[in-house]
This record gives sequence, C-alpha cells and structure tokens, in this order.
Amino acid sequence: MVTEALQQELWYISPADTRGPAEPILVHTFDQLASGLVETQPDVFLLSTSEGPAHESCLRRLDLRHWNPDEPVRAETVLEFGKPAEGLAGSCLLAPGVILLADSLAGHIWRVDLPPRHGNATARVWLRHDTMGCDPGSLLVPPQPGIKGVRYAARTGYLYYTSTARRLLMRVPVDPGSHDPAGDPEFIAGSIMADDLCLDEDAGVAYLTAHQQNAIDGGLVAPPTDDMVRPARLLRAELPAAGREAAERGGCGPACHRAATEDNR
Repeated sequence: MVTEALQQELWYISPADTRGPAEPILVHTFDQLASGLVETQPDVFLLSTSEGPAHESCLRRLDLRHWNPDEPVRAETVLEFGKPAEGLAGSCLLAPGVILLADSLAGHIWRVDLPPRHGNATARVWLRHDTMGCDPGSLLVPPQPGIKGVRYAARTGYLYYTSTARRLLMRVPVDPGSHDPAGDPEFIAGSIMADDLCLDEDAGVAYLTAHQQNAIDGGLVAPPTDDMVRPARLLRAELPAAGREAAERGGCGPACHRAATEDNR
C-alpha cells in the first residue's frame, strides 16, 4: 500500500514476485491529505489524513480482508484529532491496539489506543522532546519538519525516530507493560537529514532515507546535481546483507547508521 499525500489517494502495488506487470490499483480517494500508514493486523490499515497545519486531522481505518480490486473501500474515521495535531507523518504499531504517530510540526509523538471491538479510539501525547522540534527559522512554508519517521524494534524494546530539521537518529526505551517511554531519548547518529526509516532487526541495521540529500528518495526540494526535478516514483532497493559484526550485536544499536550510510553510497 502506498499513500499519495497531495493527490489524497491510497494505492495498491502488487508484490515484486507477482507474474506479469505490477500495475498500481487505486484503492481509495480521501477528502484530506493522506500520510502515515500502518497495518494493525493482516490487511487492516490505519492512515492519518489532514487538511494541513492548524487544521483538522483524522485517523482512518480501511479493512481490506475481503477486498477485491474492482470493489469500493469504506474508510472509517476512528479518531478526530482536532487542531492540536499539526503535521502527522510516520506511524508504527507499538503493540496490539496501540500505534504511535509522529507529529513533525508540533514536535512530539502521539499514542493512539484502539478499542478491541467497537468504540472510540483515544489519543494522547506519548513523548515530547527538544530533538523532535521543527526548524522555526526555515524559509520553507510549512517549516522544515522535526520528527518524521518512527519504527519500533520489538526484540530490543526501543522506538527509533528520525528528526529531519535536527539531522538526528534517536531511540527511546519502551516499557513492555505500559508501552510508555521507559527513559529519555538516546542519541544514535547525526549529520543526516533523515526522513523515514526501516529496521532490519536480524542484522541490527537501520536504513534511513535522506531528505534533500537525495539518498534513495527523491529530489523535489533539492534537485540532484544535474538540476533536473523529476516526478515522484516508487523505488525498489535491493540492499546487500549487513556484515556479520552488526548481526552479532543482536539489536539495532549505534552501528545502525554506519551500516546504512555505507550501503547507500
């Protein structure tokens, strides 16, 4: 599944091993900008939508367990954030029924608790920290975002997050019982204007996409060296296996950023 923010759309992309052309299929068109997407259970997705900074933001649920490509999909609103949600970005599943969402302009992480069956979802600020803030001096409108991507490493019990404006990769220990922060954020790596990230817990590696620096993911705000602005694309990257040293660490620690940047050169 792929969100297209400005087009307000959700698309289905066939798996890479599908026979024949992998033609994208439009799943749903929203009435707001679409962003963070997380699979809470097989073929059940939650994504955030917004009308922009200082406007209403929502959390939508799409159940695709019995969906066929030629059928319409109902997007159920499970939560209305209201104005406190400034710039919803990346999201991840923290535990069954618990998801986290980065708010890149407000500079904090939301926690959303989902009801087991029917009922209202609830949201509260999970963590706020100086490293999550946006760049108030940015000439961009909206300003350069702060916290952007969030990923949970279940084996080691850490939440990892990127902060674009602060050029940081950080992590926070998570209490296994309450699923709340169990300590202060820890510095992992800096000097990279990271956007989103993914974790390979088997190898102990985090892969970061670099905003404006054109590593893996684009060139809209800052074109590549040939000064050509290219249309958005969905890219598939096959990365070599991480070194044995990283794998033997048994978790995603300080070696994450080093291995990621070496693989992305």
